[in-house]
Amino acid sequence: MAPVSAADLSEIVDEDADLGDGLQLEPTTGHTPGHVSLWIESDGERALITGDFLHHPMQCARPDLAEVADFDADQARATRARMLARVAETGALMLGTHFTGCPAGRVVEAGTEWRFVPVA
Repeated sequence: MAPVSAADLSEIVDEDADLGDGLQLEPTTGHTPGHVSLWIESDGERALITGDFLHHPMQCARPDLAEVADFDADQARATRARMLARVAETGALMLGTHFTGCPAGRVVEAGTEWRFVPVA
């Protein structure tokens, strides 16, 4: 990052910054301090790039499962539950950055938990 900053090509923004053009950051702390995810909105459609708040689709059904490297496991669990509920409620496409195979899908409610349904 030093060369980017030295070239004055970076900007420090708030963790919930509206970046314009349909890009909105949302704090998703717990796995790492200061972590954010990115909402994208275009033509009435929404998507969420998860970053590190989820590591496997199984965590949709079991957001209580901690990832071994969670900085704050309790906060990470709360973040997963909050974000999964929001993605399911909004019907947004979720892009699980750590998911193998097909990382794009929808989160649907399945009783008292959620399920990740990949889309082709």
